[in-house]
This record gives sequence, C-alpha cells and structure tokens, in this order.
Amino acid sequence: MVPVDVTIAGEAEVSGSTRQTVYCQADGTVARVLVACGSEVRQGQTIAIVDSKELDHKIAGLENDVQMAEADLELNVRLIAIGQTAKAQNRSQLELKHRQLKANLAYWKAQRQNLEVKAPISGRICTPGVQGLAGTTLVSGGAFCEVVANAGPALVIQFPAEQASHIKIGQRVSVYLDANPLDEYEVAVQKIAPTSENLGQRGKFVQVEATFVSSPAPVGEGMKGIGRIQLGETNLFCAMRNRMLRAWRRWSLS
Repeated sequence: MVPVDVTIAGEAEVSGSTRQTVYCQADGTVARVLVACGSEVRQGQTIAIVDSKELDHKIAGLENDVQMAEADLELNVRLIAIGQTAKAQNRSQLELKHRQLKANLAYWKAQRQNLEVKAPISGRICTPGVQGLAGTTLVSGGAFCEVVANAGPALVIQFPAEQASHIKIGQRVSVYLDANPLDEYEVAVQKIAPTSENLGQRGKFVQVEATFVSSPAPVGEGMKGIGRIQLGETNLFCAMRNRMLRAWRRWSLS
C-alpha cells in the first residue's frame, strides 16, 4: 500500500494584539497622569491619580457625624439610667441613624482606595494625548485610556469538531498564509474551545488559539490561510475510507 500522510486542516486567521480599556473607579478630577502614549506599564501599575480633596472633605464630615451620633447614643443611655426618660430619644432610631452613618463612611473610605487609576494588564499605553487628561473630571466606571498587550499577534484556526480529539495544548501547527503561500509558519496551540456556530454541511468546529513560534515573514492582523497538523502515516485505502466516512457523517447531520 502507498503510504499517505495523515493531516487535519482548518481555516486560519491572524488576530491582533489584545487591547483593554482602563476604567476609573471613583468620581473626581485627575490630579496627575503618570504615563504618556507609548509608555510600557505593568499590570496593577498606577497610571493616574484622582484628586482626593473633595473626597477627604466628605469623609471628614461623615466622621464628625458619626462621632455626634455616638455621643447622642451615650447621652440617651445616661438619661434612661437616671430615670429621665422624658428627655430620652427613641433608642432604635438613634441606633439606626448611627449604623447608616457608619455604613456611608465605610463606603466613601473604600472609594478613597480607588483614587489610583491602575493598568488592568501589562502592555503599552496606546491612547494619544493621555497626558492631556490631567485636570479633567472623571466619573466612576468611565473610560480613561487603552492598553495594548505586549504579546504579538496570535492565530485563530477552526478545525472540524470531529477531529478535535487529535488537538492538544502545546501542539505545533504548520500554517500557510495566503499572502506568503510558500512560507511555512509554526504556531503552538494555547487554547481549544468549541464554537456555537454550525456551518451547514461543514458541521461544527472547534476554535483553536495559537501563538507564533517561528515567522519567516511579517504577519498582520486579518491575514488568512490554512493550518495543518500532521498526525502520522496511513495507507491510501484507509485514508480514502476515513474521508468517505466523514463526508457521510456531515451529510447525515445536514
């Protein structure tokens, strides 16, 4: 029997680097911006600071209100102890007011911890004019800037679901892009996930995300091609039989 290479193939497309938006966690005015467009940042690094004056003033006022509420509670206890119940206030109402003030104070103190705007991922600031945001007013949950991940472009390949059992994390895939059909790119499988899309007679697919191991020529977002995984060798008869079985399964499910 003539030996034949056994391969599985799928459509491939180059995806761009990951971008993530940096969101503000507290209301206020930007006091300082610590980065510029193009700056490299680490995950969790502070990239801007919101002015704390207004928030500090609010916290100080609430701390004073809490102290006054505690003093009212103590006075109420003493009045009841000496029998002057006519002058005493409703204890449950005083305790409710005290709890509400303490909860409000705790909330704003927690907000005080959110005055630093931090990078959600490691990468590079890609928002032009980000330094010009100093002095602007921010609202909690509003977008501040964008960070693009340091990782280079990745590849997304769609393989037939019936062949998914042959695909493993870390497995190498040979890729041929339409723009450079004679060049072989090598990628490594990083993630395997089933897609919810059923492509008619082509059946269901698994989506494989892979990163480039070798790149003989530059790649760009949106470039397409074919990804192939070589599984071994078989004879021509078995290869034709397996192909016919797969075709019959797709036809019977359509």
